[in-house]
Amino acid sequence: MNKLLNLKNCYLIFCAAAFFYGCGQDEPQKDYVAKVNNSYLTEAELQASSDPNSVRAEVIKNWIDREVLYQRALKEGIIDREEFIRILQDAKKELAASMMLREIIEKEKIVVEEDETRDFYENNKELFRINEKTFVMNMAGFSTEDNAISFRSKALESGWENALNGAINDKAPKELINQTIIPESEIFPHNVKRIVTQLYPNEISLVIPDERNHFVVAQIINRYESGSIPEFEIINQKVKDILIAKKKKQLLDDFMKLLYQENEIEIKK
Repeated sequence: MNKLLNLKNCYLIFCAAAFFYGCGQDEPQKDYVAKVNNSYLTEAELQASSDPNSVRAEVIKNWIDREVLYQRALKEGIIDREEFIRILQDAKKELAASMMLREIIEKEKIVVEEDETRDFYENNKELFRINEKTFVMNMAGFSTEDNAISFRSKALESGWENALNGAINDKAPKELINQTIIPESEIFPHNVKRIVTQLYPNEISLVIPDERNHFVVAQIINRYESGSIPEFEIINQKVKDILIAKKKKQLLDDFMKLLYQENEIEIKK
């Protein structure tokens, strides 16, 4: 089941093969961003194949690298080899199976009510016992020190939420953590962690220059020692996520049982 659910890895394997076949048109193109011999990468293909956060130049270089390797592989007859055909067929099956499971999940509207979530928390509290010091905190990162100072002043005068609501446009935080529960090991950069973990509950920090040339203002709302169990109100989203995941697993388990019943399956000993 886990193998089937690993849609991302399977998708990457299959798309690598698909990218070789699909991208790079053999017919001469006028509107293209890169070419290797008679293969062209169009703007539309570039947009469809790249992650929004990817650097354009890197995506183009990766395409060129793949294309020159692919064209050499064609000359060497690699795509006609039995191993290549087998791997490609296996990838198609894995991708189709993973997409089938994803479709089952997307069709089923999994709803978790508040009472159900709370009951699950009350009956499974040990699942939520933390194993390190953890903080409920607010943290805002700004690109300029002036914006950070202005935000801190407003937070001290009228509270964090009011300051946040008033920070708009170019004065808005570039990074924001709002009433989020975070283990101490996941607070970064380190110089920020060293300061904010020493704050008292509801205390607002001074402006902290961090290692990325950002300016951080933080507030600790509460802290929990290792071994404690946070209140439901603090981790209700985490509880809900776990409950949804369990329901999805049960849904897929039931679907697989149905498939086993519908098909003639034999395992020879």
